[in-house]
Amino acid sequence: MELLSGWGGTVLYLAFFFVLIYFLMIRPQKKQQQQHKSLVESLQTGDEVVTAGGIHGLVVKKKEKTVVISVDRDVNLELELTAVARIIKATTAIEEAKTVEKEAE
Repeated sequence: MELLSGWGGTVLYLAFFFVLIYFLMIRPQKKQQQQHKSLVESLQTGDEVVTAGGIHGLVVKKKEKTVVISVDRDVNLELELTAVARIIKATTAIEEAKTVEKEAE
């Protein structure tokens, strides 16, 4: 009987350990991956972005797996979509600002 209770305790301890690992590591990582996926899907031409390497640029063209960003007048970079870390200014915000400026005139 003592052997069974010892094994039962060990199994319970391991189960608790895996549940703890799930809630502390796996679940937040999946949530972050989903947020990045939705960010990449919402990416549009005209958005200002920052890449994982810290490069700031304007989205010129979005392809299936890559994005072309303009860093300077004659400098365009083609990067993987996963390299986009965040969107600084979305196209809709820029369009709204232009609309407000036109109304003010």
